[in-house]
Amino acid sequence: MKKGFTLIELMVTITILSITMGAAVDLSVSLMQQERGALATQDIMDNSSYFLEYSGRFLRMAQVDDGGCITAGQNYENTAGSSSITFLDYENHCHEFLLENGQIKEKVSSDDTAANLGSAVAITSPKITVSSLFFTINGDSASYQPRVTIKFHIQDNNFPRAFMNVENTVSQRNLNS
Repeated sequence: MKKGFTLIELMVTITILSITMGAAVDLSVSLMQQERGALATQDIMDNSSYFLEYSGRFLRMAQVDDGGCITAGQNYENTAGSSSITFLDYENHCHEFLLENGQIKEKVSSDDTAANLGSAVAITSPKITVSSLFFTINGDSASYQPRVTIKFHIQDNNFPRAFMNVENTVSQRNLNS
């Protein structure tokens, strides 16, 4: 008796091994893509959360303006359409949040006037793109509690399937007197 394998046995073994290896590689690639998607989604969530917490703190503490920053008697104002909001912050500085070149940015004045607003500084990461940002002001009068609703669409630059539409409402902490 001869010891060894026939050509057919070797071909069957190689075919089974190739199918198994192909499935393993395909599974590995799929897992890596899912991991990229999860990391991109986490980055979007981190940027969204940071912006909402950061802007919310300033928006909650906004004051009624005397006319130097925005229209006198108002707490908030959409100065460049609904994609920006300007207000007098709790430190008596004119403050603005806006959308510029796919990033949410802020400008802060050195005093209580809009004339001295500084250059725009990015709040969101350059790894993500914000394609829309809307500030809706409600109840900004003597008889209603002022509220600002923030809506935006945020997407990862390297993983376009990772995106979120976010909406949040912030009410002013101190009632107007």
